[in-house]
Amino acid sequence: MSPNPNQPETPRVEPEIIPPGAETRQRRRGRVEDFVFVDGQGRMHSARIKMPGPFAIGIGVAIFAVIAILVLSLAVSFALILVPVVVVAIAGAFAYGYTRRWWNRVRGTGYPAPRR
Repeated sequence: MSPNPNQPETPRVEPEIIPPGAETRQRRRGRVEDFVFVDGQGRMHSARIKMPGPFAIGIGVAIFAVIAILVLSLAVSFALILVPVVVVAIAGAFAYGYTRRWWNRVRGTGYPAPRR
């Protein structure tokens, strides 16, 4: 802490002053975003993020398309497998009930009378 609380703290690093209109080599090639942030311990970090070019955008679209095709093919195959399984299960339940009633009639047991 400074001895006089009314005095502002002196800067730790000298800021870089870039005049308006001055461009660096990287800025001329493509738009570059500089992000500077301070972590919990007071250390400064910076990250430079360049705008993606046409090749990177094409690769991203291709990867997205492959993932979408995989998801859609899995959904369609799941539906094509699930529908016949459900139909067979319902038909089996009807067949079981019909066969059980027929067998009870053949044996003459029928359904038991309700208790009073």
